[in-house]
Amino acid sequence: MNEFIIKLNKSKSGQIVGLLGGIYLSALCLYFVISKAIANTIDFAFYLYAVGAILGIMLVLQNTLFRSNFFVRMDNNSFEINTHSQDKYLIEWTNVSQVNLGISYAVFTLNGQKQAKIDLSSLTYNDLKDTKSKIIETCEHKNIPYKND
Repeated sequence: MNEFIIKLNKSKSGQIVGLLGGIYLSALCLYFVISKAIANTIDFAFYLYAVGAILGIMLVLQNTLFRSNFFVRMDNNSFEINTHSQDKYLIEWTNVSQVNLGISYAVFTLNGQKQAKIDLSSLTYNDLKDTKSKIIETCEHKNIPYKND
């Protein structure tokens, strides 16, 4: 079986554009907020610029601190996933005794007792479909029982 990888990270150029756009938006809006506050003309535009500054700051933070490291990697030996909540799972296929597939999750029963429930809701529909079909393909190849919940 070939290695199967899904990464939901932004490209480097997309991160740079988002970062520069956020800096520009927040700086421009903060300038107008401060100039209106100094002139003591607090009107609708003041609040609009304040919201724009907050959105610009959020865009900067999204492209620096809160970057997603979501990925799925599957091969003949293991299933590895790093979710948005930074939960990291590494499941060896030799330890899996059963797999239950739900609409947007997978439950791996390990050594007949311990269960690892993995949330796949962050994936797009096509990536989710491909991941589930690859799990089924691996289960059939390794004679691991699976079922749909």
